[in-house]
Amino acid sequence: MTSCLYAGYVRHRRRAPRVHAFRYGLCLFYLDLDELPRLDRTVRLFSVNRRNAVAFHDRDHLDGRGGDTAPRVAAVLRNAGVRLREPRIHLLTACRILGYVFNPVSLYYCHEGPGGPLRAVVAEVNNTFGERHLYVLRHRLNPASDTSRHAARYRAPKALYVSPFLEADGHYDFHFAPVGPRLSVGILQYESGRPTLDAQFWGRRIELTSRSVARLVAARPLATVKTIAAIHAEALRLWWKGIPVRPRPPRRSGALGLRVTTDDAAPLPAAAVPAAAATPAASVAATASDAAVPAEAPAASAPAAPLVAGAVPAPAIAEDEHHAS
Repeated sequence: MTSCLYAGYVRHRRRAPRVHAFRYGLCLFYLDLDELPRLDRTVRLFSVNRRNAVAFHDRDHLDGRGGDTAPRVAAVLRNAGVRLREPRIHLLTACRILGYVFNPVSLYYCHEGPGGPLRAVVAEVNNTFGERHLYVLRHRLNPASDTSRHAARYRAPKALYVSPFLEADGHYDFHFAPVGPRLSVGILQYESGRPTLDAQFWGRRIELTSRSVARLVAARPLATVKTIAAIHAEALRLWWKGIPVRPRPPRRSGALGLRVTTDDAAPLPAAAVPAAAATPAASVAATASDAAVPAEAPAASAPAAPLVAGAVPAPAIAEDEHHAS
């Protein structure tokens, strides 16, 4: 079974107009969508589309209408020109704990067949205004590299207002390290060609079993509630520091339904990206939201040694990235 947990931490660092940084523990589910029926049967306290201490619900994702998530993701890919003969999709996300969840971002790793190459990533970003956007990332910045050994890198124009303390325009650089005993993902946001915010997630793999789920619930029963509470707490800190508030653009309807939008993240024209942005920092992120703060990871599942920046990402990242300062 390839489904598992990744326990580690998420960190955000704002660079301008004032420095603001924080770090919180986090435990995410990495779900092989084809394994959901088996997980529903074999993992106590975990259910699919029904109540339990921990639950995955299809309606929490994509257009919110329910139905198996895997074929709906495959349809989004087809609409963007990505056709997989044998799609194998893994979802990195938080699940409902005691009936509640808010995911600033969920990531769909889309492979060609079991153990096959990574063909695309769909980043499902939510804001606190009830809006959602799907970034279909398929045009890699480093197409010649082997994604089994090196980070896959993508760039996309910003298309969703996620924070009143960030500009509505700009672009993101995404980084996805190879998935294995350790997992790291990242987003670096640029405004007017300058890096403004980098957010990072590092985690170590934990088997997804009845025992590990029970430990998660026992250690952090309010983890998902703390996520939304911490988002607002960090927003209050930013306001207190005098960070200007940007107005939110009018809401719009999208291809997947009201307030859910999607687009194929075609690479930005070279003229639109300053030279300083050509080699993104090694941000390894969990969200594009300026104040997205997941709750702490369960103490029983956390690695014995603290996870520190630069120590957890796979060595392949260090070969073709450099760390943000």
